[in-house]
Amino acid sequence: MKLIVFGGTGRTGSAVLKQGVDIQDLEITAFVRNPSKIPSNVRRRLMKVVTGSVLNQDDVTNALVGQDAVISCLGTALIGGEHHLMSEGIKNIVNGMRENGVKRVALVGSAAFLPGAPGAFITKRLASDHGNVIEFLRKAKDVDWTIAMPPFITQAPEVGNYKTAINKLPGASRAKAQDIAYWMLTCVQDDEEMRENTHQMVGISSHYDSGAIISAKGLFVLGVIVSCVTLYFYYN
Repeated sequence: MKLIVFGGTGRTGSAVLKQGVDIQDLEITAFVRNPSKIPSNVRRRLMKVVTGSVLNQDDVTNALVGQDAVISCLGTALIGGEHHLMSEGIKNIVNGMRENGVKRVALVGSAAFLPGAPGAFITKRLASDHGNVIEFLRKAKDVDWTIAMPPFITQAPEVGNYKTAINKLPGASRAKAQDIAYWMLTCVQDDEEMRENTHQMVGISSHYDSGAIISAKGLFVLGVIVSCVTLYFYYN
């Protein structure tokens, strides 16, 4: 399978590339703005690295020539950056997929849009960008898309101890980038997995050992920080 990955230099995207190059019969193209951010030990094992902008339709469409599937790890910056990057990027990706006959895409969203999930206190512009992605995809019935909806994303070396559920968060309010990457890679390669999750928002939660769980004091401090940042951006 020929797979192109957008947003491959971020936390989850890096995990996708790192795991993907170890999968036999998977030829990966990384579409990035800055190739130097890809570790050399990963980059030399990629099929191709394409330098471009997801905001440029021609760049995206040309990169999709000959691809079988797409993984998008595009995100929206909380502070700074381009706050329409994710929504405009996904539109260009889907348009490019249509142009090239590519049907399958898995992408990363936010658990804040799942019923009853934590993380709803995000800035209006971040919520708006994710919301625009969901609204756009719901109308894209001709594309087999699925959205991984993690809550707070963390890093950990181990992979595979996680749960998923359609339209809800199945467990902990955190998900490892490595688990999200593993699920998306599995989904785009496995016909049955993709069929079950097509046109669905899929909550994903990772299991953590008791020793790795943040303390109550730590949660309180984190909550205060998040609340302050949220209120600042909400009223500005």
